[in-house]
Order: sequence, then C-alpha cells, then structure tokens
Amino acid sequence: FCATYLVDSEQRPLRLRPLQMDIIVNALTYPNGDKNKQRKMAILAPRGSGKSWALSVAVVIYMFFKRFRDLVFIIAPTEDQCALIFNYVFQRLLDPATTYRALAILTKTQHTS
Repeated sequence: FCATYLVDSEQRPLRLRPLQMDIIVNALTYPNGDKNKQRKMAILAPRGSGKSWALSVAVVIYMFFKRFRDLVFIIAPTEDQCALIFNYVFQRLLDPATTYRALAILTKTQHTS
C-alpha cells in the first residue's frame, strides 16, 4: 500500500524499513485480534530510526480506510515530538498526490462493492 499510494518528502514512492513496517502493523491491529482491547504501544528504538514517521503513516492509513472522523491521540514525551508526528500526518493529508490516490482508492472500492 505505502509504496503504491504514499510518497516521501521528495515525491518518491514510500519505502518502509522492517522496523517501520512492524510499528505500522502493531499500531493498526488489535491485541490478539480482540476489538474490545485498546491499542497501546511503546517504541524503544534509537533516534533517527523512523519511529515518528512510521506512526504518522499508520495514522494516515487508519484515517483513509477506517474512520476519518475519529479522534487519533498522539502522546509523546514532549510537545515537540507530538507536533512532529502531527505535522507528518497533516502534510500527507494535504499532499495533492496523496489525496488523489486516496480518492481513487475510495472510488474503486465503492464501484466494486
């Protein structure tokens, strides 16, 4: 999905590292498949490993495919870190290429349903 529908800051197809993929999968799946359990995660990895970027991609995917109007809480040790993740999400949602790709997905989904 990411390489097809999302782009990086240089407008290249988004490529994720294995750690980033693990973060996204864990952020988007319920613990033990139980939808009654809340999703919570703590990520311990070195600076520059792409933790914030991966979380922002997970939020964008969630908002496209699940619930655009739902509240998504970003909790981080500092306000600056929260702002960084929020801005990543905001940039992806304002990016015309991302928006057009999302509309194409939604249109295709509605026509095949």
